[in-house]
Amino acid sequence: MDTSPVSCRTLERFYHVDANTLEKQYKDVLSGRRAPSKSTVAYQNAHRDSGVFRDIFYALYSH
Repeated sequence: MDTSPVSCRTLERFYHVDANTLEKQYKDVLSGRRAPSKSTVAYQNAHRDSGVFRDIFYALYSH
């Protein structure tokens, strides 16, 4: 059995599929869910309690 990795570009060449779409769909399947949109994260951060950011800062600062 061949264990060397095959890129989406290689599959595109042989099977005439769109490599960008295939790569995105493959990542979505492996992660189990899609990442939230940037606007959703920005909204959540804007409405988050400032204590969360303070705690994260000190947790990172102490390392």
